[in-house]
Amino acid sequence: MMNQIRPEPAVLDEPPLEEVVCQLRFDPILEITAASPTAFQNAVRARFPRLGEAHRLAVVVAGGTSTDRADDTTWQFGAADHGMTLGLSASFLSLTVARYTGFADLLDALRPALDALAAGFGPPRFTRCGLRYVNRLVMQREDHRPITWATWLHPALANVRLDLTSEASVLETSHLARLATEHGELVWRYGCDVGHTRGVPSERLTLDFDHHTTQPVAPDAVEPTLRALHRTINDLFRASFTDAGYAMFKPR
Repeated sequence: MMNQIRPEPAVLDEPPLEEVVCQLRFDPILEITAASPTAFQNAVRARFPRLGEAHRLAVVVAGGTSTDRADDTTWQFGAADHGMTLGLSASFLSLTVARYTGFADLLDALRPALDALAAGFGPPRFTRCGLRYVNRLVMQREDHRPITWATWLHPALANVRLDLTSEASVLETSHLARLATEHGELVWRYGCDVGHTRGVPSERLTLDFDHHTTQPVAPDAVEPTLRALHRTINDLFRASFTDAGYAMFKPR
């Protein structure tokens, strides 16, 4: 089993994060997509000046039969440097981070959007709050020899490549664990794939943590809830590595 140590969340100077997504779902408010959300845009424009609009056709099913098709619009507000994107639809607010600089920065970017959502549309509760952290760690092979993951990973994960026989070369592995936590449910996907990076044989480790609540959350409890979800993900991420492995990310 993973160790139970709960260190304080550290700031990683070189995190292996590929993407972070925060999504807050609420009961549908048709007013949001009935017209352009100009007041919301004005409230977040200083940090998210780029405007986009995405349409997704969703099949509405009643009694097991497709009866209608609804045009589900998601408004997208992008940061000038393309590092973050807000999404607003009739049933969720999301923040996607492609250039993660820390959890404090994520909250700073989310607060104006939450305030604008409350002022303009006032959802009384959030039916689901979630954080997803997708980590990718690429290591180059030396002389085509497989990576010795036991040096870097917790013993429970060290055979992530699943080398069960010398008669076959593993190209990709994928594992999934569904965990019950104090605040909801955490889906943990991890695995390894083999390929090339800049022409050099490499292995890529994926650690994908998707943590969400299973009970409604009041608007004033969103930030504490997200902090708790982040803390659980941080603990599991830290426990996934040996001291030498964790040191690669330069924690402070």
